[in-house]
Amino acid sequence: MTDSRSRAHTGRKRNAEARQAIIDAAIAALEESGEVTVQGTAAAAGVGRQTIYRWWNGKGPLIAEALAERAATTVPVPDTGNFRDDLVELLIASFADATANQRILRQFMALAQQDADIAAIAPDYAVMRQEPLRSLFERGRDRGDICVDADINVLTDLAYGFLWYRLLLGHAALDDYAARQLAATLLDGSGPAS
Repeated sequence: MTDSRSRAHTGRKRNAEARQAIIDAAIAALEESGEVTVQGTAAAAGVGRQTIYRWWNGKGPLIAEALAERAATTVPVPDTGNFRDDLVELLIASFADATANQRILRQFMALAQQDADIAAIAPDYAVMRQEPLRSLFERGRDRGDICVDADINVLTDLAYGFLWYRLLLGHAALDDYAARQLAATLLDGSGPAS
């Protein structure tokens, strides 16, 4: 971690280095103990609490942004030219990311049940997290790969509901086979292209 004394003054604008240190500190706290506090995150990042409050309204929005950013870097939207292959690839990557970050995601969900501030931003996190799949379905609809009246919100919720159910209960694997089976089910549910 960078020594805060060597970091440029953050001022009113977000300093990229300070921001990344804060994000990293929040993720580390989730991984280690599941307890994220503004004071602890600020200390670990080498910034003042006021810096965090200037950029986020509290720990809830900070955690949501940190998790969404982490997911966006590990789960890019593929574009092979084949919708089925893209869907399978995205689901495999999403499942692998969720499995690798299982402790963090479970901690986030537990915090959302106990902390009103985190519960309030959980829907925003879900929207950010679902965006890659939603955009893939929209592209598929625009290209005629799925039915023009397919309900993209329902398809997206089905996919992430499946992911979260298996992640939280741990009763079945989130592996490549599950991703392929889910993709087939989603494609059946989206109907033939019109």
